[in-house]
Amino acid sequence: MKTAWKTAGKILLFLGGGFIAVFANFAIFGFPFPTESSPNIFLVELAVLVALLGIPLFR
Repeated sequence: MKTAWKTAGKILLFLGGGFIAVFANFAIFGFPFPTESSPNIFLVELAVLVALLGIPLFR
């Protein structure tokens, strides 16, 4: 039972950290990014998504 709670806690911590990173990004750079064109916004969001999903794989 403890393992399930630990796993659930790690998942919630990871998701919460991801939300904080994304919202901090929007707070710092604005939404949409004022100096970027539409294809670059897509690439930035894709890079952030890959980074957030890839970090736990290498821990």
